[in-house]
Amino acid sequence: MNMENLVKIADDFNRAEIKKYNPDMEFLHDISLDAGIRLAKKYGADENIVKIGISLMWIVNFLKLPI
Repeated sequence: MNMENLVKIADDFNRAEIKKYNPDMEFLHDISLDAGIRLAKKYGADENIVKIGISLMWIVNFLKLPI
C-alpha cells in the first residue's frame, strides 16, 4: 500500500463515520484538513504525513481511543 492509498482509505473512513454519527461535523473535518495542508506547504512538510496525522486524530475521536 502506498501513501496515497493510505490517505484515501483514512479520509474515506472518516467521512463515512462523520456522515453516520454527526454530519454537521464534516465542515470541521474539511477546515482542519485545509489548514493542515496550508501549513504543510508553508513549512515544507510532507502533505501526506500531515493528512494521515489529521485523519488519525479524527479516527481516535470516533473510536474514543485513549491517547
